[in-house]
Amino acid sequence: MASTTIFPGVHQLSIGPVNVFFIEDGAKLTLVDCGFPGSTEQILDTVRALGKQPKDVTNILVTHAHPDHFGSAGSLKQATGATLWSHPADATYIRGKSPIPPATPAPFWLNRFLFRRY
Repeated sequence: MASTTIFPGVHQLSIGPVNVFFIEDGAKLTLVDCGFPGSTEQILDTVRALGKQPKDVTNILVTHAHPDHFGSAGSLKQATGATLWSHPADATYIRGKSPIPPATPAPFWLNRFLFRRY
């Protein structure tokens, strides 16, 4: 699947229900979130489609420690050599040193219903 340009220098790749963002900074590229495990090749194909190489990815930012946001972080870090950034409280989950706490729905009956359904 091809990426969508949100505005010049910022691109979005939808991988199922998950989005990965690419931010260009001259010749360099920052990834925001990494999709589920197994998304590495699709993300690197998008990097190449943007006219970059994996080594051009210098930063990977994980917004929060849910598997759909950090699942491919380790393999992308290895493939690119990029610096991986996350909130310190999330780092232990991303490194696999602690289990991810169970998610809970936000208040409101519809959120609870959708949470149980999906």
